[in-house]
Amino acid sequence: MIRRIFVIVTVFLTVCLSFGGLAQNAKPVPDNPDLMAADQLYKAGKFAEAAEKYQALLKIDAKLAPAQAGLIEALLHEQKIDEASAEAAKALGAQPNSAALLAAMGDVQFRLAKMAEAEMSYFKALQIDKRELR
Repeated sequence: MIRRIFVIVTVFLTVCLSFGGLAQNAKPVPDNPDLMAADQLYKAGKFAEAAEKYQALLKIDAKLAPAQAGLIEALLHEQKIDEASAEAAKALGAQPNSAALLAAMGDVQFRLAKMAEAEMSYFKALQIDKRELR
């Protein structure tokens, strides 16, 4: 029990000490100025505007993982946790092996105080790509 709490706290501190959300650390898609613009809005703290940009990108390419993860994180920052949860579930349904989306789902689950589920999502993301989880 104590070990599990230690692991959860460690994961939490890793998340808190990061420089921002997932959109900031998502792998950039080459030659996509719209994604870069959305990421810049996110980094500037303009979460509603960033969410709109990410949604516009997803209308063009519904499986653009950096845009999906960015949207989820922007929604979390706007306190739209239910919307973020729905987006994360939909995105993971289409791409269950995306480290970025698993980490974003972990953030949603963490916000919902589902610590065991968040821990599993973070560890799955780490197994796929150690660089993805900030």
